[in-house]
Amino acid sequence: MRPIAWTCPDGTWGVDCNTKLSDKTAAAMATAHDAQHGPSFVVRYVSLGMPRPGDITIDEVASILRAGLALMLVQHCRLPGWTATGMQGAADGSSAARQAAIVGYPQGCHIAVDMEGLANSGSEVADYITQWAAAVRAVGYRAMVYVGYDAGLGAAELYAIPGIDAYWSDMAGRQVAVRGCCMRQHAQTTIAGVPVDPDLVTADALGGLPVMMRDADQASGDAADGHIASGQDRVTPVA
Repeated sequence: MRPIAWTCPDGTWGVDCNTKLSDKTAAAMATAHDAQHGPSFVVRYVSLGMPRPGDITIDEVASILRAGLALMLVQHCRLPGWTATGMQGAADGSSAARQAAIVGYPQGCHIAVDMEGLANSGSEVADYITQWAAAVRAVGYRAMVYVGYDAGLGAAELYAIPGIDAYWSDMAGRQVAVRGCCMRQHAQTTIAGVPVDPDLVTADALGGLPVMMRDADQASGDAADGHIASGQDRVTPVA
């Protein structure tokens, strides 16, 4: 396999899940995609600290790519009522980037920070995301924000954070000034026996799209078959 950073086309469906995928379950998801217009990408987790048993591994990455699916990474969120600080953001971002690199996640791909259930709001939250994004970008990744309930910032404040070039909304349809969101979560369902949250990719107001990990040969084959838009099987440079 030849992993690349791949820009996910507008209108693509995928899923996020907190269940480790095997060769069997990843292949079953890909089959669901072929038969029912199901997921063509999977979003999986990295930890806040040391990797946990249910988080992404090198073997799981291989299973996902072999099945013909793309992969994006998101970092776990703390339990509801957590307090964001800049110092914690720097530590969490460094951890996310380190774990992404360990499993071979290509530079230029997005990693998402999960902002929900916060006890505080305003400048401390903005500083957390700013420092998180700086740590992720320092090693060549792109930074995305998942905007959930009690995210601690309003639409204009979210857009004003430096270093963020993509936003992902929960199913409530969160607002981000100027740019908007390029992914939106939908109601939980089950695919191939795995509980998942479906996600729809739509270009944001500035034309932004999520950048994910994909096998280069699979991406090129899809382009040749007309399954994805021309030019989407490209390596995407870091802005």
